[in-house]
Amino acid sequence: GYVIYFLLNLVQWAKHSSSPVHVVVLFLIVVMWLTICLPLVLIGASIGYRMESLKVPTRLAPVARMIPKQEWYMDNLPIFAMCGLMPFGACFIELTYILSSFWQGRIYYMFGFLALAFIIVIIT
Repeated sequence: GYVIYFLLNLVQWAKHSSSPVHVVVLFLIVVMWLTICLPLVLIGASIGYRMESLKVPTRLAPVARMIPKQEWYMDNLPIFAMCGLMPFGACFIELTYILSSFWQGRIYYMFGFLALAFIIVIIT
């Protein structure tokens, strides 16, 4: 992702746009990642590698049990749709109403729907 952003920034810089980020700022982000995140990851990996393995506090049953087949709504695609698309859709519809009422000079009157969308976002 960083390389793509850097290349898009170079295109904006070549077109003399007013929105590109300075190369120094992009370089500082890389330096911060190399000096903060990378050492912490390496230290954490070395500490985790040296630790002894965790002991499970329960015994395993000697009889193998059958795992029941999952229902269709427990697969990944429906869960992704329910957990991602539903809150996004609620927020999108709410923002559409708010911005259309703002741009068209209307009074926004759907505060109950706004509260419901807010609760959905907080829950998810």
